Amino acid sequence: MSVLFPATEIHPAKVDDLRRFVLRQLSDLCRQASGSADVIARSLRAGDVEGSVETAVGLREVARLRNPVALVADTWARDVYPGVEVPKNAAWGVFGVALVSERPALDCISLGVGGVPVAELSTTVLCAFPREDEDVPVDTPPRWRLGYVAQPVLVGPGEHLSIGLLAHRPVVVGGEDIVLIGYVVEPVGRHVMRRYRW
Repeated sequence: MSVLFPATEIHPAKVDDLRRFVLRQLSDLCRQASGSADVIARSLRAGDVEGSVETAVGLREVARLRNPVALVADTWARDVYPGVEVPKNAAWGVFGVALVSERPALDCISLGVGGVPVAELSTTVLCAFPREDEDVPVDTPPRWRLGYVAQPVLVGPGEHLSIGLLAHRPVVVGGEDIVLIGYVVEPVGRHVMRRYRW
């Protein structure tokens, strides 16, 4: 299982190395599956995760998602975004997670490939602020709690990405925001772009 490190404890050069590693691995996966030498990379977006059009919040340029199911305290909700399958000509990689809520209830995020968890990330290391039963200064602004995965989760073409959530208190549908930080690599010229009328 992988470990989540707070962004404040990692040197920026290490983060750059992690990004390059993920891009290199994803490029190799995509080239093998598509047979194309020319690939392009972009950030993982909310629209890449099936059903996230309804659950995404804010900018569509990041994979910022809300929990689509109610969470029961101290009980795993596995595969909360069902049917997240990587296209046959692409590869995805997740190398970071951010909690957005002012008082996060999530204790752990599970990322899996094909229904098998490959990373159970304890998010308690990201919470610089106390839990809801402790005092927090009123003027403390909410901020993203960002962490990087020690061993990135790579999802190859046609594979299924599963996301699980574990909370220490009950959470209503849409009550918790998470951001998956990663890349999508796909062949150049093989993706379909929307047509807009001007």
